[in-house]
Amino acid sequence: MMHAIDLWYFNDSGQQRGPLGSDEIRSLLATGSLQSDSLLWTEGMTEWKPAGSIIAFQTSPYAPPISNDLPDTDWSGYEASGSQIRPWVRYWARTFDYLTFCMLVGVWACLSGLRLKR
Repeated sequence: MMHAIDLWYFNDSGQQRGPLGSDEIRSLLATGSLQSDSLLWTEGMTEWKPAGSIIAFQTSPYAPPISNDLPDTDWSGYEASGSQIRPWVRYWARTFDYLTFCMLVGVWACLSGLRLKR
């Protein structure tokens, strides 16, 4: 059972439509059937307000809207290859390369008398 606050009315070209639940309003906003400037009203409000000014229907500026239209990916034929088979081997090889390089540069700097500025 829906509470009164969950029932929303909206203005569609001058005609009052509704009541609809909050989820249905969000769905209409996500599909573009309602815009952020579409007027909404629910019990307890003194006047109609644009959907974009109602906190319950504002979208986050930091994350894109979640889409349920993502294609299903069939991973059944996927086989790892190359460095994906054993990623830790590649990690340790790169670490060893980095340390060896730093050691050689350090030895060269000491032997050549270079002083590193601080």
